Amino acid sequence: MAVFISFAKEDQAFAERLSAELVKRQVIVFFDQWELKVGNKLTDRLTREINEAEYICIILSKASVRVLNSEDQRWFKREFELALELEKKAGIDIILPVVIDDCEIPHALNDKVRSEFHIKGFDEGIKEILLAVSSSIKAKTYRQEREERNFVYDWAIDWFINKEKMLEITLDVVEFSREFEWSILTKVSIKSNSAATHHFKKRAKKGLGEVVIYTIMGFLVQHLSDESLLLSNNKPTKKRVDIQDPALGYKFEIDITARKLGRDTGRDFILHTGNYYKQIFSYLINNKVPVEANLPSLNSLV
Repeated sequence: MAVFISFAKEDQAFAERLSAELVKRQVIVFFDQWELKVGNKLTDRLTREINEAEYICIILSKASVRVLNSEDQRWFKREFELALELEKKAGIDIILPVVIDDCEIPHALNDKVRSEFHIKGFDEGIKEILLAVSSSIKAKTYRQEREERNFVYDWAIDWFINKEKMLEITLDVVEFSREFEWSILTKVSIKSNSAATHHFKKRAKKGLGEVVIYTIMGFLVQHLSDESLLLSNNKPTKKRVDIQDPALGYKFEIDITARKLGRDTGRDFILHTGNYYKQIFSYLINNKVPVEANLPSLNSLV
């Protein structure tokens, strides 16, 4: 766990936007609307997640400060108290105050540098948070966190000349975990233009067609490693991405379709599709491509 997002329910929309943006930047987050499910013991789960967090983002607004100053024992107030206790015990700065409107700053956070989203804007605020948690990004990758939660990937790759007589690569990925009651099916279609197709055919005649395929996968890693999809329900979610290499004249049309299979929990889920390309490319390079080929980029194919 890297960052725990703490917010009052009135600020849920902002909290989700913040969480989604951090995940896109490969920061591990705990956002309760994605993680909690029916039957979880809130006190035990939230206490454990806060204690394991490397940083705790406290979202401050007029609404959340009213909660802190009220007699209501809402979860945000309890999370705030736990965060203060943990920071004091740890002896290091782990609370990241995120201010989203012109609100009163709680006395306990008065001497802290704050990320003032309401003044600097969302993009600048995100940069400040990323700078604060940069050590966590270097130390722990998204893939490592998912392995700790026992996620498993199964995948297949195929390539062929389609009916338009162009090279097309397809990926089928199934991701599942014993922790959840659902799995994720992702299908990716990568359609090449005439320049890339011509080069594939030329190399295929020499028995090196696979090298071109694997190198195209490396190109996806270079350009799409941060791509993600937000899955809100069990219906298919689609995304279209176009990338190109102007130097070689290569262009690729990439269509991505992903959906949750199994029980619809009603919770949103961020699917980091860019991670699939990295995992598949790494496997192909380490297990399939001849060592003497050594072609990590499209430019090396010329």
